[in-house]
Amino acid sequence: MVPTIKKLSIGEAVAAGSAILLLVFMFLPWYDLGGPLLSFWDGPYELDGDAWHTLEAIPLVLLLAITSALGVALLRLSGLGWWSRVPAAAVICTVGSLAGVGILFRILFPPTLAVALGGGTLEPGIFLALAAACGIAAGGLLAMREEVASWGGLLVRQRGAGEEEEPGYEDEAGE
Repeated sequence: MVPTIKKLSIGEAVAAGSAILLLVFMFLPWYDLGGPLLSFWDGPYELDGDAWHTLEAIPLVLLLAITSALGVALLRLSGLGWWSRVPAAAVICTVGSLAGVGILFRILFPPTLAVALGGGTLEPGIFLALAAACGIAAGGLLAMREEVASWGGLLVRQRGAGEEEEPGYEDEAGE
């Protein structure tokens, strides 16, 4: 049996495609590190900072989002399922949102290295990465809609469908 892309839902395909793009965009320049302090630089290397060289912990969050989205897609394509109390789409949506917030934080507050060197102007790579992270979150949200999962439904799922309510919670009639 050959895996086909038709096994993926639209949301999972959007999230997986965005994850691949985010991985590529992490290698593009995010910051121009050339500034007045480095105006003497005439070396063979460009002074551009990508996600790997200018950020501290955010690349780990981005990798978590990438591996989550691609992992769910690979599980679906291989015919295996996600056996957890939390739907895979909710995980993708959450880590995609965290990745987007992390990138937005670095757009608003550039790393200290970039500012200290007198540069720190934003390059197009960071905006492309933000779009890709939003694509992962949107793909997770679409997949949740396709699974008819909701954030409120997750709370019910965590409590368990057959469990009784805790004592002290009575309806209005007191029954």
